[in-house]
Amino acid sequence: MWATRQFALGFIFGFEVLKKSLVMLKTAYIFFLVMNIGDFMVGVSQKDSSLIIGAIIICLISSIILHRINKSIISK
Repeated sequence: MWATRQFALGFIFGFEVLKKSLVMLKTAYIFFLVMNIGDFMVGVSQKDSSLIIGAIIICLISSIILHRINKSIISK
């Protein structure tokens, strides 16, 4: 399951690079954010503190990047 998620994420990022589209990049980071929110929930249900901490950090980074992408899309 993890490998499939990573492959899908890599495919989305690769497609974005080929299209050079901020909207596709935004879509890729939304997918990444949703995936890590799921990891957070799994960590909580399994009481795995390392998964919880990692998911929180990656969610924060993804949120910051999405905010910056939104600012650049709006300013165009």
